[in-house]
Order: sequence, then C-alpha cells, then structure tokens
Amino acid sequence: MKIAALIWLSLHVIHPNIDVYCVTLLIRVLRQRRKVNFNQGLDIRLMNEEMAGLLADTKCYSWSFGTAMLYFAWDRMDIEGQVRKGIDMLLEAGIHHRRLTVYVLTGFNTTHTEDLYRVMALKEYDIEPYIMVYNDRKDDQFLHHLERWVNGRLHRSVPDFGTYRYLSPSQRVEAKKILSGFKPRRLENESR
Repeated sequence: MKIAALIWLSLHVIHPNIDVYCVTLLIRVLRQRRKVNFNQGLDIRLMNEEMAGLLADTKCYSWSFGTAMLYFAWDRMDIEGQVRKGIDMLLEAGIHHRRLTVYVLTGFNTTHTEDLYRVMALKEYDIEPYIMVYNDRKDDQFLHHLERWVNGRLHRSVPDFGTYRYLSPSQRVEAKKILSGFKPRRLENESR
C-alpha cells in the first residue's frame, strides 16, 4: 500500500476551485488505494456531503499511520455553525466519532470562555479535541492547564475541568463559572 501525505488547509490559498480540487484529489487517492495523513488538518468549512462520503471511504491515518484518524481545526468562534454542520455530515457519512480529532487554537483572539466552550462542544460529540496554545504563550497558565487536561486526555477521566486538581483556586472559580454557563446545544437539538 502506498502512502501519501496531504495538506488541505493551505490548498485554498493556491487553488481557486478548492472544492473541485479536493474532490478530485480524494478520488485519485481512493483509486490508488493510498493511505493518507492530512497532517495539517482539513478545513471543515469546505465540508459537503460528497467530500464527507469520500473521506469515509479514504484510508486516513494518524501521524504514525497506525490509527485511522482525520484532523480538522476550529480556530475561531465565528465558524461554530460550519464546524457543527461539518461534524454532522462526517458522522452521517459513517465516520466514527473516535476517528475525528479537532485542533482548537487558544489564546489568539479568544477568551478562556470561548476556548473552554469549543472543547466542551467537541466533547458533546465525543470527538477528541487537541489544544494548540498560540505561540506557546507562557503568560497564561489557565491555557496551559487546559492544554494538559485536554491533550493528556485527562478530560476523559476528569470530565469537569473545574475540578482539575492543578488549577489554582482562582482558576477553578473561573472554570466553574464558565462551565455553569455552558449549554449543550447538540443534546438540545437531538431531543426535538
């Protein structure tokens, strides 16, 4: 089996018809039966039903090519609707939630509330978030605690970030305040 490593996020800069290009690329990868690692993450804003179906059929793997995995990014709050729509399309196409990882950029034009909100929104889908602290900021310990809690997968055994033992008392109060305002949107929509 041949291996191909592809980067999708930067393609929209160099290709004017990115949707058509991505579909063509995925069809080519499928025909050639290649294993693929989209190492920079895919742009979920471009997701449509055709691409979701092609991704479901493509052999997408993690960095080591040992685990089936797709990577996406959710860098800004203003694309929440597109992120949720893309995730729903991927799940409906038959991609298992455990095969999805979403990079969450923190500390760049976002608040702690927005950063923790995106993590909790992804946890609603049981999708693995992965925190990326902008410029590896050293001035914000809250973000580094969030990064350790999420990337160390402690969020699976300690589901309430407000009880994460490495938080200072003031950080714990902040986390609990943020979480008290969190409304699980996906669960509300499913009950209707």
